[in-house]
Amino acid sequence: MATSRAFTLNASGEPLIAGEPIAGTTQYGLIAVQNLNYNVDFVGSGLKWYNGPDEDANPAFNFANEGYVIAVQGSTSSPDGTTAPFKFYRSADKTEASYIALASAVTGKSYASGNDAADDLDLLGIASTWNSNQSVIVSYTLFLARTGACSQDVAMYYGSNGKYYTNQSGDLYTGYLYTAPVALGDNQWSWTVTYIDNGVIINSAQEQSGCGSSGEQFLLPQ
Repeated sequence: MATSRAFTLNASGEPLIAGEPIAGTTQYGLIAVQNLNYNVDFVGSGLKWYNGPDEDANPAFNFANEGYVIAVQGSTSSPDGTTAPFKFYRSADKTEASYIALASAVTGKSYASGNDAADDLDLLGIASTWNSNQSVIVSYTLFLARTGACSQDVAMYYGSNGKYYTNQSGDLYTGYLYTAPVALGDNQWSWTVTYIDNGVIINSAQEQSGCGSSGEQFLLPQ
């Protein structure tokens, strides 16, 4: 599955100034970037749009992993024979370290975090696909048990805002988390099951299960 966004130079005048905001986009300096999962009236905008690099892993383009995209005003040949008014850069993978490395390579500056890099790029009029939701994510490894399963190890993330995320892209988690089992005897265990909806704890309740062992740890952050 390919994931790419459309970019355009949303500017006019001499010297150039940013145009009116375009619904379904985010403006970085003079560059408007399509927001994922939003419909943009490309024709009605009266502007020429250019697809950015695939953000998913795509062997056809030698993209082994997902990645972030940075767009800088410049010029790049477009497949239709025209010249795009910006240059695209793509990180090797979709991690904060990789994004920071790419931003540093573009600007020649050092950054303490992905948000620091994104903020500076924004000030410089440089667009990027970094998700600011990541500012609230602190990495925890949790052991997730869905309904009907007693052990299924899945990496989870718990945010400093007290919400749960399924990945570092800021997608909120919905489902069940189980605390560590407490032995009741005869291979019976008691679990506290916590239901989370869009990253927020809705309710918790105890349930007994015949599967599980003292070695299984279904941990919530303290």
